[in-house]
Amino acid sequence: MAGIDLRALLHHGGTAADWQNLGLWPAPNEQQPDYAGACRALAMRVGEAAGMQRGDRVLSIACGAGEELDLWTSAFGASEAIGLEPDAGACAQAERRGRTLIHGGLAQTPTTRFHRVICVDAAYHISPRRDFLQTAHRALLPGGTLAFTDLIVDRPMGAAMRAAARACRIDPQELVDTDTAMARISTAGFTDVRCERLDESVLDGFRHFAALQSRRIGMGRWHSSWWPAAVTARLVLPARARGLGYALFSGRATGPAPCQPSTACATLT
Repeated sequence: MAGIDLRALLHHGGTAADWQNLGLWPAPNEQQPDYAGACRALAMRVGEAAGMQRGDRVLSIACGAGEELDLWTSAFGASEAIGLEPDAGACAQAERRGRTLIHGGLAQTPTTRFHRVICVDAAYHISPRRDFLQTAHRALLPGGTLAFTDLIVDRPMGAAMRAAARACRIDPQELVDTDTAMARISTAGFTDVRCERLDESVLDGFRHFAALQSRRIGMGRWHSSWWPAAVTARLVLPARARGLGYALFSGRATGPAPCQPSTACATLT
């Protein structure tokens, strides 16, 4: 399995699919889905938080290989689902599946407006988060909704957590507590801002899955293909003990965006 990429290893032994997120998992004593099922469940929860309806035009930011685009149309009845993805490899994978994505970061966001803007398990890689929120607001029709998941911290981060965040390509300055996160969503021009905590069902669930999958595929955590998943899972327990959490946020756009985002500074990594 030396040449198999991370996505294939995550799906090994389960349903073949292009999903790649932390997943939404039931309690350990309940029947566990395969990786594709957990990923789909997380995307479904985000779509539900957005209030997605039949006929909606949907923009998915940092959508990976675009598996979720099929979900927005098949499960929710979206009339159009457009994906924006910065990774060229994911875009190529999507093209092989017959999906068309826009390759690029926030600066490549379409100028047309949408009923829903979605970001499933990727917002914590976008910096500055302010630009992500303002770009989403600008892309939405008045009354449209944004829904996304993000990492949060319930207390100040120490040096070890900051170093771990940077190792996972996350800007530690963007990790804030729930109240601060909701306030910055409101500042970006959203009302009816809501938050649902998913700490156990996402973070702890992925940790349990990754431990099982490591044994299933027979790879140590430092294997070049598997280490991003294994190390992420290994960091969950100490990070949770230091206040790391996982939340699903949503908000409704009203009126024009309060200011234009500095998209030249925004990055999707």
